[in-house]
Amino acid sequence: MLLKLAEAAFAQGAYDDAADWYQKIYEEIPDNKNICSKIGISLAQHGKFEEALKFLIDALKDHPNDKILLNFMGLSLSQTGDFINAEKYFRKLIRFGGGDDFTLSNLAAVLNELGRFDEAERIYKTSLRRRPDNLVSQYNLGLLKLLKGNFMQGWQGFELRNAAKGIADFNMPNVKRWQGECVDGCRIFLYSEQGLGDTIQFARYAAELASFGAEVIIQCDDALADLMLTIDGVAQAGLPNNFIKDIDYYTSLLSLPKVFQTKSESIPGRCPYISVPAELPKMAVLDKKSELIKHRIGLVWAGNAKHKSDRTRSIDLKFFTPLLARKDIKFYSLQAGESTAEIDLLEKALRPSKIFPNKRPLTEVGSAMQHLDLVISVDTSLAHLAGALSIPVWTLISFYPDWRWMLNRSDSPWYPSMRLFRQPNIGNWHAVIDEVGQALDTFVS
Repeated sequence: MLLKLAEAAFAQGAYDDAADWYQKIYEEIPDNKNICSKIGISLAQHGKFEEALKFLIDALKDHPNDKILLNFMGLSLSQTGDFINAEKYFRKLIRFGGGDDFTLSNLAAVLNELGRFDEAERIYKTSLRRRPDNLVSQYNLGLLKLLKGNFMQGWQGFELRNAAKGIADFNMPNVKRWQGECVDGCRIFLYSEQGLGDTIQFARYAAELASFGAEVIIQCDDALADLMLTIDGVAQAGLPNNFIKDIDYYTSLLSLPKVFQTKSESIPGRCPYISVPAELPKMAVLDKKSELIKHRIGLVWAGNAKHKSDRTRSIDLKFFTPLLARKDIKFYSLQAGESTAEIDLLEKALRPSKIFPNKRPLTEVGSAMQHLDLVISVDTSLAHLAGALSIPVWTLISFYPDWRWMLNRSDSPWYPSMRLFRQPNIGNWHAVIDEVGQALDTFVS
């Protein structure tokens, strides 16, 4: 009976329930390695990779060459940050004939995490030689091209960001998708994708379209609407509601670099391209500068916890202790959400002050930033906000960076006021904080 319930739950994609039923069986028959493997696979399918590892390791003792177990072992290790061992399992899977496109793609992803980008590129190309229509490999290869600064080839793959995930592109019936046609006197609708930072980064192209005579409408999260309306030529912004009418063209904000044939040296670089009120918001609290407080610096240590890369891009606040202990700098938290609870875990003398008592609109956050000497941020939307406002911002980047930060450079062609601080190896935030500390010595002098 329990087995039927477990199998039915698994077949329906209710992997958490399936794992629970399988574990009840396992409690009664702890030597059953088949049930052990099913628990591990169910947990991995549900995203509980840490828990899955225990059962997968146990099941592999009796079935060391099982292709399904090897695959889920590699996936679980990669999702928990053990990329070295994940590579071993994916390569073993390939040796035993399990080298399908998905395995090759997973292996290449692990090689990217390990910083072995040329090897990863060869793997993606191998996958495409086998199956040229493999959208996942085309997309991932495009991201890798962008990371390496080969924008013209990279944008081609980047256009497959939805198709590679089986998601249909947004479509406006009876309206033509813009491919570079003359837009003088036309209304063009730009829709956002992915996160707030992506919208801020690519919204710069709205001003380019406006310079060609277009009236620009931007569909975006309401949190960004007021900011988008400050861009030259943007007539309307926010959630669509009633303003999708009499549209001549539409396209995604993220497709604009491809249409504009953007290279790293031709990125529209006029910053700021958004604006916020110059006055300090009423809710903001900033100490006046004095002999004791000569520099005021904003701090952002965590991004959206639901982001797929949050594990590698956010930093525990305790890592910043060497900076927070400085007497010549007053640090202010620009953080919002659950991560603000980390402030109270520090000694009182080390705690950054909160600029706002609670979450405030991004326009107010931007206004407060203008009254700081510097913003130090992990890779999140507030780093983009500071960059788009041309505020000095130091962005802390993981060893395997998001494609937009490219490789082997401390500047960003997207944001002239931004400086990048990179992990020298996987997970090494201590070295990044040390480098930031040394840079602050120069900054304050």
